[in-house]
Amino acid sequence: MNYKILLTKLAILSLLILGLSAILFTVEQLPITIVPFFPFIVLYFFLLSSFQFYRIGKFRNENVRTFHTKYTMWFGIKLFVNLAVVVIFVLFDKSMAKDFLIYFLALYVVYTIFDTYHLAKMVKK
Repeated sequence: MNYKILLTKLAILSLLILGLSAILFTVEQLPITIVPFFPFIVLYFFLLSSFQFYRIGKFRNENVRTFHTKYTMWFGIKLFVNLAVVVIFVLFDKSMAKDFLIYFLALYVVYTIFDTYHLAKMVKK
């Protein structure tokens, strides 16, 4: 799949998330805390997924063994970076830690599903 098409789909997903969250944050009946860092979490996952598609696109044409090794390495790095972001935020702002973790994990699941679906299609080709 073309990298520009993936970026476009990723941007649409991010904009949909931001739009839906803006609507949900304005509904007063929902027990959702409005947090100033939410758009930055979306931006973080957008940039991380964009970089992931770029890197994997570079080495997907290599032999299967090399691809699996590099993909596993990238997955480990990505998990470590995500964990580091969570730990750093929680250490610096314990008052917002619960809200941050909820939003971060929800977006992690959404972007992981998106990434997995498109990476599977990319590898099949």
